[in-house]
Amino acid sequence: MNKWIQRGITAFVYILLLFSITKCHRERSLDYRCYHYHHETDTIRTYIALRGDAFAFDDFPVGFHYRLLQHYSRDQYLPSAIYPPFYISDPWEKLMSGDMDIIAFDTSRDTIPTQYADKVIFSLPIAENYVWVTSAEKGDLMHNINYWLGIFSNNAEFETLEQTYLRVYRIKHHLENMTQTPHISPYDHIIKRYSKTLDWDWRLVAALIYQESRFSMGAVSSRRAIGLMQIKESTALHYGVSDVFNPDNNIKAGTRHLRYLENMFIREGMDSSNVVKFTLAAYNCGEGRIQECMEFCRGVGADYRDWEEMCRIIPMMRDPQAHIPGTTIKRFNGSETIRYVDDILSRYEQYRFAVLP
Repeated sequence: MNKWIQRGITAFVYILLLFSITKCHRERSLDYRCYHYHHETDTIRTYIALRGDAFAFDDFPVGFHYRLLQHYSRDQYLPSAIYPPFYISDPWEKLMSGDMDIIAFDTSRDTIPTQYADKVIFSLPIAENYVWVTSAEKGDLMHNINYWLGIFSNNAEFETLEQTYLRVYRIKHHLENMTQTPHISPYDHIIKRYSKTLDWDWRLVAALIYQESRFSMGAVSSRRAIGLMQIKESTALHYGVSDVFNPDNNIKAGTRHLRYLENMFIREGMDSSNVVKFTLAAYNCGEGRIQECMEFCRGVGADYRDWEEMCRIIPMMRDPQAHIPGTTIKRFNGSETIRYVDDILSRYEQYRFAVLP
């Protein structure tokens, strides 16, 4: 081939490359959006194998990795399926079989099962103690992850995630020093938005969420209640909400259920204070159980629309001999539900003192 033709082809290739780089700059997507992993499926399947925010004492790593994985899948132009801790029985086996792509892992608190230790590869460190893990067979995926992390971790968005999720929210400190803070958790903006649909003080909903999960979006109960407001998938679907691991969806479903319960007690003619207390109680033990308690109150001549009266009557329902003729009311201990309501209202008072409206 004529050397001038060769030089012309080379120059044309350089011009195309320069155009591509310039286009990426214009789109603010150079580095991590112009370099994609060609995934064999249309979804990046990820699992967060972290226990760090079970009680939210130190930070919120599950929420941090959830948002980071969302950013990664967004920049790959692929949807993601993100599973919460404890939700899958053996995620490492699924990683080996190809049913899972990435596992977020805490190197300081957890260990990889011995049988898989030499079959996985690690990403660059993330916020010191964390890594993402893939099977050793997916070296191209890990190469892509490291390329993306190397750039994104120096991005302002990454710094915001760290400041939001990997910090301590010291409400006790403000109570002790008689100061106020605008923050309770990383999810305040979501709580505020959905609290408006209830016309409740957002700090009251936050107090309920603390009681349910300590603001751990990775909490999964033995009954498969999930996330911040401990919502079952079946309950969420009833309100038209799916993927309750997503904190926005979780709080949306939880507040819709609260609204349903609230309306039920409003129809009973209760005052606003009792509506809130009965709603909280029903959220804890179920509306059917609270309706039985109300029926029992009526049966013994007590005011079934007054929570304080209800608390006085409920201990009578612990007696296996207690029975109201013509009813099928079951025995009910009730102490947990009474304590649940008291704890939420007590914490709400603390939030009212230490947290700005």
